Amino acid sequence: MIVAHDPETAATQTAERDTRLAEALAQGAEWVRKLDAQDQGERFKGRKWTDKGAALQFHAALVEAGLSRIIRLDLDSPQFAYEIDTAAKTQAELFDGKLALVSNVRDLKHRSSIGRGSDNR
Repeated sequence: MIVAHDPETAATQTAERDTRLAEALAQGAEWVRKLDAQDQGERFKGRKWTDKGAALQFHAALVEAGLSRIIRLDLDSPQFAYEIDTAAKTQAELFDGKLALVSNVRDLKHRSSIGRGSDNR
């Protein structure tokens, strides 16, 4: 196994994930506010929101943003609820900027000519 690390790429990937995470959390907080307001009698355009519907939409948004392992959503709960899995976030950050190459070739130095010239077979 060969592992390469690029600190600049790591910083970029972490910052991009943090931005997506902040946006998802803001969206989740807005949906909680809307559900609470609806429970207090406030009306909104369109169909009435349900906790289950909000949870399913939020889950789809998390999957699209690549955050479904970091923001845990209880789809079986009667109320729309979620939490940040800090261990999953930390683990994701450990892989930022990394490239891992795995091979079953035991001695790579004998294979170094692959791709150089017409002797490739």
